[in-house]
Amino acid sequence: MDRLNFCFTPCYAACPGFSRIAHRRAHPTVNGKDVKQLGIDKQRVHAILRDNAANMRKAMRDMGAQSVGCVAHSCQLCVHEGLLSQRSVTETLANARKISILEQKRALSIYTADHNLPATLTSSQWTLMENTAEVLVPLEELTREVSKETATAADVIPAISALRRVLSREQTTDQGVRTMKRTLLEAVETRFAEVEKETLYSIATLVDPRYKDRYFTKSDHLRFAKDSLIQEVMKMEENRVASKEPEAAEPVSKAPRQGAGSSLGSILDEILEERQPEAQSVSTTSADVQVRIYLSEQTIPRKSNPLDYWKTHATQFPSLAAVATKFLCAPCTSVDSERLFSAVSNILDENRNRLSPDKLEMLIFLKKNMHFIWEP
Repeated sequence: MDRLNFCFTPCYAACPGFSRIAHRRAHPTVNGKDVKQLGIDKQRVHAILRDNAANMRKAMRDMGAQSVGCVAHSCQLCVHEGLLSQRSVTETLANARKISILEQKRALSIYTADHNLPATLTSSQWTLMENTAEVLVPLEELTREVSKETATAADVIPAISALRRVLSREQTTDQGVRTMKRTLLEAVETRFAEVEKETLYSIATLVDPRYKDRYFTKSDHLRFAKDSLIQEVMKMEENRVASKEPEAAEPVSKAPRQGAGSSLGSILDEILEERQPEAQSVSTTSADVQVRIYLSEQTIPRKSNPLDYWKTHATQFPSLAAVATKFLCAPCTSVDSERLFSAVSNILDENRNRLSPDKLEMLIFLKKNMHFIWEP
């Protein structure tokens, strides 16, 4: 995150090669060592994105780094549970895999009149497939939204809140797939039960002017999120006070007391100076005021860029804007890392398969960081 220009600046650091390792738990340990070798201080690691495997969770705990699971991977696990929960759906999908996909229904119907297929679908099964696809549409939309390059941790809580509401509503297309839909909702509730308690997600949602506090489902979760945000703003206030020049602290010294003929205004200023709260109290009050005023304003359109808002309001909410740049830089999926493998496939292929891991990593580094090196 470019905190001066309020824009995302994705940077590729490393893509180390792995030798064949017998035990899968060894991989996260190597990743932890690679982070240290890059010279990245653990205190500067804001968050690490991982999958939901138990060994990855343990590796992040051993590193002492804050980590969150990939939202797209969690949604995929929910869909898997939902599809397996209803036997009629799994049987229909098994037959569909043998022939083709739903979009080819008309062509397949004409083709079966003169040819034999490895499997056939009845009219009820076609309807079942259409209803299944209709239930999965919100999950597809969610996956596409959170997989964008501009998606951040702030998109998670609003997306999950909307998904819960969609899956809880009865639709005319639910016939034959109610069990699957109910299981999907239960899986979402289970896998995202703590999403509003996760500090990274909750604060990121609050500082996103598109969402703010409008998407929290429980009042205690919202109260915890606001308290966490105020604490972060207080830390930013303290850092700003500590980083000021020494000259800025000199006015704290009292002015010499004037004689009996001094004006009433100077006495009022003197009393005000004596009652001036300490730096920490000022920070607390300022943090609370910034958060309260910011949350009381209207949200911006959902298609707007939240960083543009903070660029124009940085002087109004200086510490809050600093918190926003900190929390809005975290992605919510590992899709960007997976896109890295597509870049690798363009460099390493069957006709160019003798590149050493070090040379391949250098080429990937240049490819992904070219926007820093050369601007058209």
